Amino acid sequence: MEVPEIVVENQTVSSEPPIKRLRQFHDPTQSRENRWDRIVIVDGKKFHVLAAHLAMHADFFDRLFFKDFAEKDKEEVTLNDFDADDFQNFLETINGELCINDENITGIMALSDYLGAPTAMNRCEHFLLNETKKDIFERYYLSEMFKIDNLKSKTIQSIKTFKELKEVVRGDVMELDHPTLRLISQMEDWPLLAEIVLRSFDDIPSNRWDKILVVGDKKFYVLGAHLANHSSFFDNLFFKDPVESQKTEHILEGDSVAVQKLLEVINGENVINEDSVQGILELALQWEVSTAVTNCERYLTNKSEMPFDEKWNLAMKLDFKPLKVSVIAALKSSDELQAILPSDPSHQLDKFTMAILLEKILEFHEPPPERFTIYLTDAPRERSEPYIPDPRYDYYTEENGMIRSPQLPYHLWYADQPE
Repeated sequence: MEVPEIVVENQTVSSEPPIKRLRQFHDPTQSRENRWDRIVIVDGKKFHVLAAHLAMHADFFDRLFFKDFAEKDKEEVTLNDFDADDFQNFLETINGELCINDENITGIMALSDYLGAPTAMNRCEHFLLNETKKDIFERYYLSEMFKIDNLKSKTIQSIKTFKELKEVVRGDVMELDHPTLRLISQMEDWPLLAEIVLRSFDDIPSNRWDKILVVGDKKFYVLGAHLANHSSFFDNLFFKDPVESQKTEHILEGDSVAVQKLLEVINGENVINEDSVQGILELALQWEVSTAVTNCERYLTNKSEMPFDEKWNLAMKLDFKPLKVSVIAALKSSDELQAILPSDPSHQLDKFTMAILLEKILEFHEPPPERFTIYLTDAPRERSEPYIPDPRYDYYTEENGMIRSPQLPYHLWYADQPE
């Protein structure tokens, strides 16, 4: 299928995606029963997919694989007039990967529109509303092309100057439809409501699931192979454990709301926010769901307005190193650093955490906070007697982030609040 180009003032915006792939769909070494049941051939390239998962996300594949079509019982299906790169990006999108960018979004939207894939289209809309660098005209053009009213209204509301308004209204004003004119006339007080739509996992046709997750009093009907593709925990549970793999229902510990959100994330929904991120991240780390971990890390690092001390407490609670690094890197003063230091005298920080704390202390060109006692040790988990650095001989070095002393043979250290 040909994806139209957008020409903006003699500049062509191509739908060509980046070379890097976030998820592979054409690895023939994957076990069929664990990972795929159909092969979709697009532009000569084979994609190993789960028919039920595609059918859940796209009306086109629902009709193709489960209605009265000749391809219903075929293992290999060839789709003509599709672009292989666009299809790759589409598959990554409905698997929750963060693949959408300004270069490939037009192709993903065109394919999602053709296939009838609302989740992928919603992901694209979310990107255009929150992350894109495209100018107002390009966003407005896409909202018109794919009939996305919410994107159109928010794009119009973002207009702040007459120059930007002229960018949108490039032709005859009379060519604009009535809803658009009404939006423009009321854009300063236009109510913009974004309703959050959750994906249901308890009202699914029988040919769309093969496993049931029981969490508390809630049941989630899922595709075992799809979860196994995202999580080594579920891969072991569903396909390797000799006892559990024979079961249809699996009882799991956890918060059913967090499970709901996690399943939505790996199905491409935009559900991570201040209220949900901790529950999703905790489960994603526990169940080794790398896509969800990456989504949570990106949200906490780039979007969250959570106070830095709350982020730090979350990072410490889950021992999530990327968030620890992010919080420490964002600190701007010694006072902020002091605010996150442990107040419990018995608290013992691990070596990684102490290393990044000391690195930040050195960055501020200040000695360690007074409440720290330095311990030197040659055993990572055993503490020796306190050592107070001697300013006549001892010094800090940025070379390895350690206290150097010509009087001592080693420089590994841990810190604690003095008793």
